[in-house]
Amino acid sequence: MPQRTLIHRSLRQVLRACSASLHRVAVIGVLTAVLLAGCTLPSRTPPDVSEWFADARSHELAAAVLADDGEEIRALVTAGAPVGIQGNHGLTLLQWAILHNRHEALLALLDAGADPNQLGEAGDTAIHSAALSSDPRHLVALLDFGGDPNVQGEITGNTPLDHAIRSIAVEPVHILLEAGADPNISDHNADVPLHTAARTNKGWAILLLLEAGADPEVVNSRGTSWQDLYWDFAPEILNERSHAERREIITWLDHHGHELSPKAEPFRMEHD
Repeated sequence: MPQRTLIHRSLRQVLRACSASLHRVAVIGVLTAVLLAGCTLPSRTPPDVSEWFADARSHELAAAVLADDGEEIRALVTAGAPVGIQGNHGLTLLQWAILHNRHEALLALLDAGADPNQLGEAGDTAIHSAALSSDPRHLVALLDFGGDPNVQGEITGNTPLDHAIRSIAVEPVHILLEAGADPNISDHNADVPLHTAARTNKGWAILLLLEAGADPEVVNSRGTSWQDLYWDFAPEILNERSHAERREIITWLDHHGHELSPKAEPFRMEHD
């Protein structure tokens, strides 16, 4: 396995800082599932490998990934199994590993030469998939093995940062920004991550992006700014955290000399 990079070592600090909250979230999720299932854990049918990887060589390797068997993966690749094989809909083995949360398999594939920047299902890469994953170790590993934090999807032009903002976790956004993700890369509609954060009411992400150098004045192909989207939420439907984030954003924009949208006036009044 290649020497760990400085990026990897710095990102591990983010993971350690967030490990306690991740554990609490995981416990709550399991308990909720148990209660909803009538105090029994829900059963899950194992995925059908042949449905995604039909030919014999790729099927065998995909099965080893699903089993999270790093030793078998290395043996198969040594014997000539193509680590860059793609299944149905262009699904890559790295995406397959992330989809089923198989971290040891992911590391074995990367160590065997799998390309983290390979375009796969939906025209995206494994880095896009990892940005949405509940396990931030996948994203750290891909970046450590040469993954590009600014790689764009073939179909949408989205970056991993766009995907990370849509995630329920905050860690992927921090990890990607630390790894050098550019917050000003636009997709095929000229949307930037600020638009994504505004649409999904992620005020904390807007602040991170602005601090990371995102252009507050950017507009998309329809002439829509992130402020047009963000301040459009009715104040009465927002919780206190969302109001507090809006007050912080008003402070940031005022401090940096940027004009505030008229739609923000109800929030400015409570800010003042």
